[in-house]
Amino acid sequence: MYFDERRMDFLQSRLQGRLRECRAESFYGYYTLPVLIDEALAGRIDLKSDRQNGVLRVQSAWHEPGAPAGMEERLVPLLREAAAWQGLGEIQVMDRGDAARGLAAALGVSPKEAAVL
Repeated sequence: MYFDERRMDFLQSRLQGRLRECRAESFYGYYTLPVLIDEALAGRIDLKSDRQNGVLRVQSAWHEPGAPAGMEERLVPLLREAAAWQGLGEIQVMDRGDAARGLAAALGVSPKEAAVL
């Protein structure tokens, strides 16, 4: 194996281009994680740590078909734990996804208007 700078540059530019395409085409969010409740897929959530402002931002939150009632309330302690683990003092919920408003209400915050990409 050897290092070939031209090939590395080519591969890096291809990868970066593909990552931009994936982000633009993503429906649920770029870093979407599954929400499992009682070993069943209940939803999807896209989180972002804004360390500069001390905020854990929920970029989007979605229900899966047949999601159990109360999913949002069950996520609250997990989100608070994730924020504390990262040293973030606030949780914001962007108004994107069919579970976003319910999650914001469960957290006791107002949903923020999501930016259009």
